[in-house]
Amino acid sequence: MPLLHRSIRKKPSFSLVLGMIFLLPAILAVYFGIQLHVVTTGSMRPGIQPGDVLVTHLKTASAIQKGEIILLFNNESQRAQSHRVVDISYNSNLVTFTTQGDANPLADSKVEDPSLMPIQTVAYVVPKIGYLLVATHSHQGLLLGGIAFLILIFFYFIPSLKRASAKLPKIQTSPEKYE
Repeated sequence: MPLLHRSIRKKPSFSLVLGMIFLLPAILAVYFGIQLHVVTTGSMRPGIQPGDVLVTHLKTASAIQKGEIILLFNNESQRAQSHRVVDISYNSNLVTFTTQGDANPLADSKVEDPSLMPIQTVAYVVPKIGYLLVATHSHQGLLLGGIAFLILIFFYFIPSLKRASAKLPKIQTSPEKYE
């Protein structure tokens, strides 16, 4: 009876996992225009809650349609806000957006952008994971994350060092007399 070939799966290396965690968001942002944004206000309730993460991608201003949720920088609050497009008007090379939060009673002030300017539009909403992202960017979160990282490194490298030292030839430490 022939032996069946079993595929042996190796665990991904620690450095590969770390590389994916840190490099994947940068690669997505640079090459594909995909970014993550944490929602901090309730202006888009009930569909988008504080603590949700918005996955955005870039579109030209002229490609945005009424009803889409876009991410714009609010000069008054000095932060990004995600609101739904409630009206669009076109004037030569400019697109004028009127946005409004789903939970807000009034529309925002109009925003004009060149028609070819890239605008971030919301592609997906990931619920509640934003709390974790916000926590890891606080001073306490960075401290705890650093400690956890050092503990992981310690437990990852110590067993491999012990295995490597067990393979080394034993060195005789007792003195021998040479005559």
